[in-house]
Amino acid sequence: MVFRKALVTLAAALLVSSVAGSAAADKGDKAKAAKERREERREDRKERREERREELKEKRDELKGKYAEKKARHKELKDKEAAGSLTEEEKAELATMEERHAKLKEKHAELKEKWEKRKETRKARREEAKQKVLEKYPNIKGHPAAVAEMRKHARRMAYLNHSRVIAENQERDDLVERIDKLIETEKSRHQAVMAKHEDKIK
Repeated sequence: MVFRKALVTLAAALLVSSVAGSAAADKGDKAKAAKERREERREDRKERREERREELKEKRDELKGKYAEKKARHKELKDKEAAGSLTEEEKAELATMEERHAKLKEKHAELKEKWEKRKETRKARREEAKQKVLEKYPNIKGHPAAVAEMRKHARRMAYLNHSRVIAENQERDDLVERIDKLIETEKSRHQAVMAKHEDKIK
């Protein structure tokens, strides 16, 4: 009788351990499969990044080539002008090149002046924005998640606003429109996140 009970107990223990072992093996297989999928996704992302880098490098090289051609053509036309052997078409081409260059130089000077003014007022603008936030959310300093969200929002808005200024100066209305949509999206995202923290930080 005792032998029989011991045998039944041993059989039950073996059954439980085999079930537990198979469950553990299933968990191990699932974990292994999940790890492999993560690694595959990581590799895919890495390949896409490399492809984008290659595309950007090709575009950059293409632009450098175009710039070198234009520069060489300008030098050639200047040399001909110095020698006095320019045709009417070449004179018009040189005049167009120099006019475009003068416009770009003027625009660059305006932008540089504008950014210098903004640089001078940066500290004051930062303090003003800080005060506005503290007025609206007086207890924000005690909530790291809310502070992190404010920093994230400020960084994103600075990037978008800077991009918008560049797009405006390049007269790219399509980009300005896209950036405006992104700004609205970021503002609504930020408001939704801050609404979660609002009862704690007000």
